Amino acid sequence: MKAKTNTEFAKKWTGCVEIKTGDNVAKLTSIQTDKEGKVKKFPGDLESIKVKLSELPKVAQRFIKPNMESKKFRVRLNDDGDEVETVTPYSGVFRGRATGLGPKTQEGDFKLIHRVYNEGTEKENRHDEFISIYEITSDKRFVGVELPAFYLHYKFEEDPENEGFTQYNTANTPQATQLHKLIAWAEVHGDILDEDVRWRDEDDGTILETLEERLLENDRDVNLVFEKGYIKSVQPVEDYEEVGDEDDVEKVPTKATVKRIEKVIRYEDDEPDFMKEPEPVKPVKSVGKKVPTKKNKKTSDEDDDL
Repeated sequence: MKAKTNTEFAKKWTGCVEIKTGDNVAKLTSIQTDKEGKVKKFPGDLESIKVKLSELPKVAQRFIKPNMESKKFRVRLNDDGDEVETVTPYSGVFRGRATGLGPKTQEGDFKLIHRVYNEGTEKENRHDEFISIYEITSDKRFVGVELPAFYLHYKFEEDPENEGFTQYNTANTPQATQLHKLIAWAEVHGDILDEDVRWRDEDDGTILETLEERLLENDRDVNLVFEKGYIKSVQPVEDYEEVGDEDDVEKVPTKATVKRIEKVIRYEDDEPDFMKEPEPVKPVKSVGKKVPTKKNKKTSDEDDDL
């Protein structure tokens, strides 16, 4: 059963594609599949669409060139499904920097994404999420590209034994994968949960304002690990090394980093966790360290034989 959500994120067609170009036109073929292996089709029940290169986003025209062999990307279409709004990497490691947290209202206030699974059944599961937003800084092709959000569970509550401060709302056990993901994210951005965090209830907002302040103040460079169009993990820069000659340098993870990436993403399948139905989990008070905070338009027959 799909989750109900209080956001409007899912309206636009988004998915992974193979893009091949001719002289003037790009052919986009969907490779996005569901759990049954069925290809997610474009609006109009199409598996492929064609778009003029000149009508792709300006930033995408830096890396989608005429007569390009098939390459994989993640794209998002507009509301009508006839224009490409964004083109982002499919896989690889890119140096980046966090630009903030979200989502936010038009007024700039934080709002959580509330997910509900199996509503009204004994397996009902509810949880809140927030997003960390990034920009690529090292690869000139993708600088300025709007990246997919990195989703994190909002696993916080007020500490009943230390009123006014924050703690995790889940016990730190080997099964608490979303908690591990949250802790790893906080550590890579400069241990932003190591100092006490003042709790803010629903009337006062969330603790995201505090976390964003710390995130931006630390201003850490990180490595964004892309897999199948999504940011699968955020890793320390020092855990990557450059290989190759001066003209063809590639960043590759060290052996220790490979093990950590595998640990972070092995519980995720082809889809990011926010698109999957989780097993029901009853929140348990944390007995560990408390969380801190102080105080495409379709073209004509001009298709370049694609």
